[in-house]
Formats: sequence, C-alpha cells, structure tokens
Amino acid sequence: MALGREQTTSCSLSIVASPPASGVRNNELFNSPDADIIVRSSDNVDFLLHKKQLEFATGAFPPAKFTSDTAELDILRVAESASILEIIFQFCYLRRFPSISIQHLVFESLVLLVEAADKYEVFSLINSRQLYICLRDCIPSHPRSVLQLAAKYRHLELIKDIAPSLVHLPLAELVDILPSPIFKYWSLYREQWFSRLIDMLSGVPYYNHACNTGPSRSFAHRTLLYQLKKGEQPASKMANALSTSACPNCHEIAEVWRAKVAEVEASMPPLDLPLDF
Repeated sequence: MALGREQTTSCSLSIVASPPASGVRNNELFNSPDADIIVRSSDNVDFLLHKKQLEFATGAFPPAKFTSDTAELDILRVAESASILEIIFQFCYLRRFPSISIQHLVFESLVLLVEAADKYEVFSLINSRQLYICLRDCIPSHPRSVLQLAAKYRHLELIKDIAPSLVHLPLAELVDILPSPIFKYWSLYREQWFSRLIDMLSGVPYYNHACNTGPSRSFAHRTLLYQLKKGEQPASKMANALSTSACPNCHEIAEVWRAKVAEVEASMPPLDLPLDF
C-alpha cells in the first residue's frame, strides 16, 4: 500500500499507512509493542491492537477489506471518539481488563456506545448485564429514547421494563418505533392496562359540591377522565393536576386515585413478549 493512500471500505472506515500524523497521541491502555494494527479515533488517539483479537471478539472489526502490503503498520480511521473506543476495546480484551465500568457515562454517550457496539458487533458488550443496567437506570429520565434503543436492537428485557412507564402513550406515537410483532403485544398490554384503569376509576367516590359543573362530575373526575383519554402522562401522576383545585374533596379524590393506581400497577402482569422475535 502506497504511503498516504486511503481506501474506503463498506464500513465507512478509511485505511492509511503510518507514520503517525502530528497531534496524534497513543492511548495509554492500548499501546502494545507487538501490535499489528492501529485504530485511530476521530479525535486523533491511536490504539495499538491485534487483528486476531479483534476478529475473535467482534463480528465486523477490522473490516474484511483491511489488508496490508507494507512493513509499516496500517492505520484504521474510525468515526468514534477515543472515550467510546476505549470502552469498546476493553470488552474485546476482557481478560486483560477485568474491571470495566460504564456507569459514569451520560445518556448521550451511552447511546453512542450502543451504536458503536452494534456497528462493530461487539457482542460481549451488547449482551452485557452492565449495559442493560445502565440503560434501565435511564428509563426515568429518558423513557422514550431508551425504548427506541431497545426496540432497534430487540432488547426484549429492556422493553418489558419500559412498558409500565410508557403504556399511557397513544399507539400512534409508537407505530414507527416498535417492530410490528412487538407493537401487537404492546397494544394488547395497553388495552388491558386502560381497561383496569377505567374499572378502577368507577370506584373513585363522587361528590356533589361547589366545584361541580355537571350533574355528577366533580372537577376531579372531569380532570382525571380528560387526562386518561389524552394519555400524555402515566396514570400515577395524573392526580397531581388536582392540585389546581382548592376543593378539599377533590384533593381527597386525588389520594384515592393514587392508592387505586398503585393497586392496578401491583396487579398488572409484565408485558408478555415471545422469545422468538
């Protein structure tokens, strides 16, 4: 391979021959003296690695078209940053680096890590319990984004975990996120959930008092029914809207609502998804 010549592969990577460019530094963890491949990150950090180890630990790294016809080490340029690659390669060299932590990653970096692991087929990371726990812990703050990731990579356990948090969403918002087989089971789960909520609402007491505007509908009932129909937030949080009313009876209804929703949540079976998707 001629010096400086680039080769574009189907993996959208480029290969150039060394020597290293100015401003490039070596990664401290991956700086093996007997390396036979250099992977350069998007922020100019070199990882000195071994082709056989990458081939063994991944399904798409290095790319099939990667070849060398010189005595110099070839450089494989990739789109990922050094911080992402360092984690990826630690999962490729598990015996050498037994203690790997990704708990510190913010959600946006976690998404980049998942995408890189999928791109290079690093199955030891994709299927790791650690990655699952990190994504699960992000459900309260990023429920829709986690659902998109879980659906994209068919992580069924994660989808089951998210279901109670997003079951209130209109199905129209999920039709382009969930694959068809999963969408079917999610729809059935949502129908069961709302059926129980409607039955539960019939047990919330009615009051004929000052905030009534209808024959037997208090402000509380009208608010809860409206929110339930809109499906914009979990049922467990709907009672918070009753704080807009100064009526003590409506506040009492809010507490009854919270208690009954807790009963529904405790009685609901988990989302049932077959294992053969």
